[in-house]
Amino acid sequence: MTINANSQQPETPTLEQELQQTVAQVLHQADSHHRAGQIQAAEHLYKAILEIQPEHPAANHSLGILSIAAQQPQDGLSYLRTAVSADHQCDRYWLTYIDALIQAEQMDEACQVLALGRRHGIEGAVIEELAGRLKAHQQKTPSTSRSREGATTDLAPTHPNEETPPSTASCNKAGKGLSRHAVN
Repeated sequence: MTINANSQQPETPTLEQELQQTVAQVLHQADSHHRAGQIQAAEHLYKAILEIQPEHPAANHSLGILSIAAQQPQDGLSYLRTAVSADHQCDRYWLTYIDALIQAEQMDEACQVLALGRRHGIEGAVIEELAGRLKAHQQKTPSTSRSREGATTDLAPTHPNEETPPSTASCNKAGKGLSRHAVN
């Protein structure tokens, strides 16, 4: 709350500020349900956020994580793609998306997304592990999974069973200027 210099009265929050605060509270509640293993309640709240803000990165990412945990990575790909598009500087979103593509056996797409992420600064041991998984898969089936632009060295795994729900965990910032359509 801020004080208006002219009247010393507290300023009333704008409707947008109130909406953001409400969304943050619902996200926190969803994360609490997620941590407590109340998956349906968490999913319901994450989806409620998307009704208000369809491109909310943390809610989309969390729904993608829930799909991976349910052994349905294919079902989470659109959520994860949206999370990366909405916040392309969050390493965690890239890593989860790439890992889900690998789990869904979409190796060419995983290679492309890995290469794109690397061009935008995504790096580290987890990326190298994902790159190794892609490379190993390509060596097993070279005729059906070819890397584009040398992307196989750019991957990393995600950690869908982590105790902290993905929306409350901090994101490492990397990369600048990724356009929304670049990850689609």
